[in-house]
Amino acid sequence: MRLTEAKDVLTGQGYSVEVEDGSGRGREVLEPLNWVVDAQLPEGGARAPRGTRVLLKVGKPTDSGTPLSAMPGTVPDVVCLDLQSAQEVLRAAGFYNLGSEDVGGGGRLQVVDRNWVVLAQSAAAGSTPEKLTRITLGVVKFGEPAGASGCRT
Repeated sequence: MRLTEAKDVLTGQGYSVEVEDGSGRGREVLEPLNWVVDAQLPEGGARAPRGTRVLLKVGKPTDSGTPLSAMPGTVPDVVCLDLQSAQEVLRAAGFYNLGSEDVGGGGRLQVVDRNWVVLAQSAAAGSTPEKLTRITLGVVKFGEPAGASGCRT
């Protein structure tokens, strides 16, 4: 469940809510819509009196499967990562001529890169193009349809 929905449900039932980055990286939750609940304490279905503090451990839909490193000169698969992470992985592989475009049809600019999910990349994963090749990432905002990409947004 999205963090925004979970908070609404819990506060509506009289619980107080605390939020924590479940990845252990200590990230701050700036935009609750971009986060999903991975776990909660007490667990769902447990009996707890009104006013109980519920801890929600959250993550980004793109957290699982994030490549930790990339082979220099080889284009990594960055589909389903948030835009910021995708750019970092591509730079680690030696590609710096990067661009992004809103494939959701709105033509919006990507101002806060962590609010966007990569659904497509112009250079195929595993390919070895010239370092100056322009790599364009097709993105949508978190919470928007991901089409046939298979990405969780």
